[in-house]
Amino acid sequence: MEIKVEDLLLEIAKLRKEIEKLKIENEQLKRENAMLKARLGMNSSNSSFPPSSDKFGKKKDKNRSLRKKSDKASGGQIGHKGSTLEKVDNPDFVVELPNDICPHCAANLKEVKVEEVKTRHVFDIFEIKINVTEYQAHLKTCPHCNKKSISEFPENVTHNAQYGANIKGLILNLNVYHCLPYKRLTELLIDVFNLKISEGTIYNTLKTAHTKLEKVENFFKEQLAKSEVAHADETGTKVNGFRRWIHSFSNDKLTVLTSHKNRGKKAIVEAGILPNFHGILSHDCLLMIVLMLLMHFVMLIY
Repeated sequence: MEIKVEDLLLEIAKLRKEIEKLKIENEQLKRENAMLKARLGMNSSNSSFPPSSDKFGKKKDKNRSLRKKSDKASGGQIGHKGSTLEKVDNPDFVVELPNDICPHCAANLKEVKVEEVKTRHVFDIFEIKINVTEYQAHLKTCPHCNKKSISEFPENVTHNAQYGANIKGLILNLNVYHCLPYKRLTELLIDVFNLKISEGTIYNTLKTAHTKLEKVENFFKEQLAKSEVAHADETGTKVNGFRRWIHSFSNDKLTVLTSHKNRGKKAIVEAGILPNFHGILSHDCLLMIVLMLLMHFVMLIY
C-alpha cells in the first residue's frame, strides 16, 4: 500500500492539535491539583480559618520562624549592655567563714584582727515543706455558774484536719491560670512539697472557689456590660473529648471567659453580658454583630 506524503502531513497536523489540547488540559489539572492540596493543608496558622476549624488533627512540623540562621554566636553580643545577678544590701542569712589557721605555716590566727571581709551571695530556695498549725480551743468550767464554755476556732478552721488557704490558692492558680490538669497538678504537689492530694480534693477545692467567686464574676460582668467599647470572641476547644466553646468578653481592664457547648446565641445569652451591653463591640466575625442586632431588636419589641 502506497503512503502518500500528503496523508502523512495531515496526520501529523492532526496529532499536533491533539497534543496542544492535551497540554492545555494538563495545565488545568495541575492548577486544580495544587489548589486542592492547598485547601487540604490550610488551617488557622496559614489561613484566615478560625482555630476551631483545625479539627484538632496533628499538624506537620514546620519552621515557626522565617528568620535565616545568623552567623553570630549565641548569647549577648559585643557592645550589648547585659544584666547580671547583683548582691543585695540585706541578705536573709550570713554564714561566717573563719580564717583560724594559716594555710602556709599552720600558725593560729584566732586572735589576729580581720583586715577585710569579702562576700559572695547565693540565691536559692530552701527545702519547701508543709507547715502544720494546731489550733487549741480551751474548754473551761465557770466556778460561778458551773457552766462549760470553749473558745471559738477561727472562722476558716472548720474541720479536725484541713488544707489552708495558701495551698488552696496554689491549686487554683496552677489549674485555672496555668491550665495544669488534675494528674500533673497532683504530681507537682508531691514532687515539690511531698504533699499527696487526691484529684477529688482538687475538684472540691475548685468547686468551692467557683461558688465563692460567683459574686466577683457577676461584678465583672456588670462592669463589662457598662463599657463604652469592648471586645468579644470565641474559640473552640475540647473537654474530655467533647467540643466546647470558650467565649471571651473584655475591655482594657477586665476579662470574663465562659465555657459553653454552643457557639451562638444561646451561649451569648447565658453568659449574661452582651444582652445588657449597649456600647461599641469589636469582633472579627459578622455572626456576632448580627446576633447583637437581633437581641437589641427583640429587647426593643418586648
